[in-house]
Amino acid sequence: MKIAVIGLGYVGLANALVLSKKHEVVGFDIDKSKLDLLKKRISPLKEEDVQELLNKSSNFKVVDTIDDAISGASLVVVAVPTNFDTSINSFNTKNVSGVVEYTLKHNKSASILIKSTVPSGFTKSLSDTLKSNKIYFSPEFLREGHSIYDSLNPSRIIVGYTSEDKSTLKEAHIIASLLLEACNGVTEVNVISSSEAEAVKLFSNSYLAMRIAFFNELDSYAESKGLNAKNIIDNVSLDPRIGGGYNNPSFGYGGYCLPKDTKELKANFDLVPQTLISSIIESNLVRKEFVASQILSKVKNGEVIGVYLLSMKQGSDNFRESSVIDIIKLLKEKGANLLIYEPSIKEPSFMGVTIENDFDKFILKSNLVIANRIDKKISVHKNIYSRDLYRKD
Repeated sequence: MKIAVIGLGYVGLANALVLSKKHEVVGFDIDKSKLDLLKKRISPLKEEDVQELLNKSSNFKVVDTIDDAISGASLVVVAVPTNFDTSINSFNTKNVSGVVEYTLKHNKSASILIKSTVPSGFTKSLSDTLKSNKIYFSPEFLREGHSIYDSLNPSRIIVGYTSEDKSTLKEAHIIASLLLEACNGVTEVNVISSSEAEAVKLFSNSYLAMRIAFFNELDSYAESKGLNAKNIIDNVSLDPRIGGGYNNPSFGYGGYCLPKDTKELKANFDLVPQTLISSIIESNLVRKEFVASQILSKVKNGEVIGVYLLSMKQGSDNFRESSVIDIIKLLKEKGANLLIYEPSIKEPSFMGVTIENDFDKFILKSNLVIANRIDKKISVHKNIYSRDLYRKD
């Protein structure tokens, strides 16, 4: 089978490489620099497993046009980004719609599987508009930095259909089986309506955001009261109903998925009564403001606050929507003297703040170093502010 993957970010590239174990996979992305790297078998993502699988995947190739990708493909996987657009209070899904419509026009026999995160009801609405039952949705639950592992060992596989006619349901099960055979073992497989599958994605990420917000508020309480936050979290997490996942405090939840998915879920409620989802979003804003105030309380006027890395996770160079950036904005508003260490940025400044990528100079110039996550390198500084209690994501 020939499978086309449109969009080669974390979701698209991981799925492409995993599916290429047993099928011919052709990828396309509008980012030419990304395609150039992949043609040389160089991963555009800072993830060892991606590079390792890329070296082994002889069935995966990239092409320069979407036409070359979708031509002759039996399945077209759409994994293009959908950013939250505040002007419309929803995801901007134009790119997803555009790829689906273009595919239906130029490859009428292909099934289309949307992997992009979209509002609940989007796939059904698109199917009705384009008069096609060959459009399916499958939510993705990848962690940045672990995209290959999570693709090979998914917690569940869900495929959403837009029609309950027999041929559509049969095809949905075929697609689910295709995703399952790419895994390392057996996992839960469910075929449900596309609107339900879309809701699963939004509620799953919003729950994770809620959990992060909860432990961050616990940490704010402990820090304000002079208590040991780790002692409290350790013992709260011993309850098996609570567990120890997603309990490491941070500067606030961020990244590409959680902020936009919580906002989208809130928008999806529309006239449905809710307070919890709104509170999760508000809690994250309050946490960032608290962290910024704590940082400022630890320096004198004019002293340099060194920001160690913009990314939120260890081993990642992706700082898109990072909570660290929001902390920088808040500190700048208060007139703080800032310096950034971020090797992935080659320009002399970022957000009007000087970049110092000579690590030794960065250390010497910084009176206080702030870090969302601590690693061995930064541990040499004697004055660090971080809420990373467990040295994990």
